[in-house]
This record gives sequence, structure tokens and C-alpha cells, in this order.
Amino acid sequence: MDKTHEAATADTVTTPPSIQTATTSAISLPPFWPNRTELWFATAEARFDLAHPKITQETTKFSHVLTVLSPEIADEVADLITKPDAVQPYTKLKQAVINRTALSESQKLRQLLSGEELGARKPTQLLRHMRLLVNDTGYVNDEVLKELFLQQMPVNVKPILLSLSNVGLEQIAEVADRIIEHTPAITVVSSKESKTWYTEEKPADLIAKLNTRLDDILQR
Repeated sequence: MDKTHEAATADTVTTPPSIQTATTSAISLPPFWPNRTELWFATAEARFDLAHPKITQETTKFSHVLTVLSPEIADEVADLITKPDAVQPYTKLKQAVINRTALSESQKLRQLLSGEELGARKPTQLLRHMRLLVNDTGYVNDEVLKELFLQQMPVNVKPILLSLSNVGLEQIAEVADRIIEHTPAITVVSSKESKTWYTEEKPADLIAKLNTRLDDILQR
């Protein structure tokens, strides 16, 4: 074989796929978003799709993700980092990160509504506002919402509201409106501040009056 033929042959040799992928699929992933894990993975996968050539190998995706995980997140999924899944290392890592670090529905609601206080609003107004905030997120849990709502009720009213069984949250708020409307002395408790209006009535006498008013309200 002459030198001219050897040179022509060399020019036609193609780069093996594995080498080609290694040299052309370098991408930059955004910093990890610990509070928006699902959104972050969606963004990362969009970048995998836009790479040239497209990144489809589980091991390659796995390696890229490892480069941006914070030490805290990596510690949560250390078992899958030190011993990656043999078949789906990236998919298993993704599922574990989302499941182990994402806030639960209850935690999301608490975080969202933590700053909401009764203030000068009626209980029904507060509840409507809380529902608007919750509905915008797409996850609704009336039990948690009820708990957070009752936390913002006056301390002299809350025991009565807690005693209501088989009553919807909206009706509880309406009862709270009427009790507060007819109660001259209440204490409002919130996570940030307390405002107190004192009364000469003994707590037991006040509770008895509130219970009487509650019976009247529920009979209307």
C-alpha cells in the first residue's frame, strides 16, 4: 500500500461514538435549586436534549448531575452516589433527590401561610385569602389549612371552634366572625406578635357566654 493510499484511508477513519460523545457533549448545568428539585431536573434534561449530540446515556447524565450537587444534597443520596444503580444510575438518583429533599405537602402549606395573621380582618376574610394562596399552588389539604387557620384565632375563641365537629371550615370561619363580633374582649395570638385587650370578666364566665352565643349562632 503506497503512502498516498494510506493518507486517504486515514482521512476516512471516523471517530468512535464513545470518543465523540466524550468530546462534544460537554454542557453546563445551572446551580442546583434545593427548593425546586423537580424544576431543576426539568431544566437539566432540556440541556441534555440540546447538547450535540443529544445526551441520552444514563451514566453521562449521572456524572453531569454529580458535578453540581451541593454537599448537603449529596449527603442525602450518598448511597446512590457511592453505589450507583447498574441500569439506571441517573433515573434512580433523580428520584431519590426529589423524594428525599422535597418539602412535603404539609410543609409547603405551612411555609406558604406562615406569615398570614388575622389582624383587623374577619376570620372569613382571612380564610378566603389563605385559600387563594393555597389554590394557586395546586396542592390543597383542608386539615392542614384548618390547623393553620385556627392558630390565628383569638385564644378565647379557639377552644370553641375546636369543639365543633362535623362542621366545614367555611362554617367554622363564619362562627368565628359572629363570636368575635359579639365579644368585647379578645386576645389575638400570632407567630410574630401578640395584641391583648383585657376584660374584667373571668375566663370561665367569658367561655360560658361564648358557648351560649355559639348555641344561638348555630340555631340560626
